[in-house]
Amino acid sequence: MVMVPMKKSLLQPQQADALLKQAPLFGRALSPVVREGITLLRLNAEGLTKAKTDVLVHLAQPHKVAVILLQETHVKESSHLKIPGYTLAAFTKSDVHGTATFVNNRNTWRM
Repeated sequence: MVMVPMKKSLLQPQQADALLKQAPLFGRALSPVVREGITLLRLNAEGLTKAKTDVLVHLAQPHKVAVILLQETHVKESSHLKIPGYTLAAFTKSDVHGTATFVNNRNTWRM
């Protein structure tokens, strides 16, 4: 697996677990879905932050998530969309909406 360099995580694994249990947004929306051997993770991010990215990584790695689908990223530039171990495959920019699709670097894919 190729990792994208990022600053040290702001959340420790225990903190991410607690956040997943406490926040209704994460409790409902952050559950990996496995279909036909492909694991997808979908989240209505309501603004993508470093803390939310840390939770995504914490959840995606042990479940070997192949594709992460994000809605409501609230991001205008693709340079702000980074998840370690994933490649940004597509995004729509918007400061009030926006979507992003990330593919795990272990997977072979083409556009």
